[in-house]
Amino acid sequence: MSALSAKASGPIGVSGHPLTSEQEEILSHPPDSSKKWEAFAGCAKTSTSIEFAHAWPRPAIYIAFNNSIVAEAESKFPSHVQTRTANSYAYNALGINRYRDRLIKQRLRPDHLDPCSDLLRPIGGMTDINVRRAIIKTMGNFLISADDEVSETHIAGVPYQAKGAVLPLFSAVIERIMDYQHSGLVFTHDVYLKAFARHSVISDQFDYLIVDEFQDLNPVLIDIVNKSRLPAMIVGDPWQSIYAFRGAVSAMQSFRVPALSLTKSFRFGPAIAALANRVLSNSLNRPEKQIVGNPAKQSVVMEYKGTLSRRCTILARTNFRIFESLVTCKLPFHMIGGIDEMINQVAAGYSLYKGNRATVIDPMVSRFYTWDQCKEAAEHEDDPELARLVRIIEQYTDSVPEILAGMKKLHVPDEREASIVVATAHKAKGREWTHVVVLDDFLSISELRAMLSRKRITAGEYNQEINLIYVTLTRAIETLAISQPLFEEVADGRGFH
Repeated sequence: MSALSAKASGPIGVSGHPLTSEQEEILSHPPDSSKKWEAFAGCAKTSTSIEFAHAWPRPAIYIAFNNSIVAEAESKFPSHVQTRTANSYAYNALGINRYRDRLIKQRLRPDHLDPCSDLLRPIGGMTDINVRRAIIKTMGNFLISADDEVSETHIAGVPYQAKGAVLPLFSAVIERIMDYQHSGLVFTHDVYLKAFARHSVISDQFDYLIVDEFQDLNPVLIDIVNKSRLPAMIVGDPWQSIYAFRGAVSAMQSFRVPALSLTKSFRFGPAIAALANRVLSNSLNRPEKQIVGNPAKQSVVMEYKGTLSRRCTILARTNFRIFESLVTCKLPFHMIGGIDEMINQVAAGYSLYKGNRATVIDPMVSRFYTWDQCKEAAEHEDDPELARLVRIIEQYTDSVPEILAGMKKLHVPDEREASIVVATAHKAKGREWTHVVVLDDFLSISELRAMLSRKRITAGEYNQEINLIYVTLTRAIETLAISQPLFEEVADGRGFH
């Protein structure tokens, strides 16, 4: 029986819907050994996890990538399953509540290292502030790694030849921050998660784990799963891996256990499934199977020509393209993940343009000392995001503050109250909408292939961009409107195989 069909007489899942043959196969395996479930977009990853938990009513823990997924899943899993993020589990297990007055949500700043001044010393021609920034970058690399000790591989922000010499200093500062129980220093959520990975394991009160969105995990999270020594049901889509820039690795491929598939999308119909398959056929890690669209869903793919005729969700590659789309907007809108990041990025560009570099904190802009340097980099670095920022500032100049203020007034915190929803592709991951519009700042597949052949991007970077296009196009349920040139490539199916 194909994955698309289900026996008319059953079996019926706890949701009341017939199970596919692929779901039946997954549920037939007891949680006595680890498995991975490779599921394409909209292919019922969470629903299958819930069905599995009901099929095998043993004490278990469901671990998801973020709080929103956990919150949605909590009411759906049976009572013998705890639903947590890795951070919330570690928070409770380590009793972090006792130290919450020193726990900060934002990243460490150089001044947070003031209590470590007895350990700090000058390094070559580096200023004290640059030494502190290098330590913070190094610590970031260490915290997301699977390593128990700081090593030269984690060190960043210093000359290569100096890594060995600074290792004892950097390690001493990092270990003092890691000792959050006794140091009195502020610390971040990543710090206690790393502490848990080094010294603790998930309780053996559970018989098995279900780990969702596994493709987005970084090495420290994978390390926590491995060290649990519990059978793990690994759930994810290798081709929805889009967070390599945050330290995520090819986790699904690296987890070498038997693989089962979920290929039927319940989200969209055959037209969008065909589009997604066409995009993934250009991956350097092409999937062996294809997505099967739901014949009960009538999905339509069309070219976007700049006119909106209904309430929809607008997706773009970058915050800057979203800014451009909202300049003339007079309707209340909601931005997934909030508007602050976009506002701050554009404001940083404007501050540099006005010569107020001291107020610039955005990392994309803060590396430049003058606006001319920023413009020159935009012309020569082949960075479309930076080039778009320069174009925005040069076009709107002193109107930027007024435009940003207007956007703040129009932004509504509740998505349901908005006439338009906007999001970057990264923030849209895990979501779905009835009508989706895709803007024109995605690199086309032909551009990506050219950049790869000229070695301007790596194979890994190429695959991440292909994955990002796939994620973006599979957010739609009924209508998907795509801007040129991407529409011509993926919808008309011209070459690229």
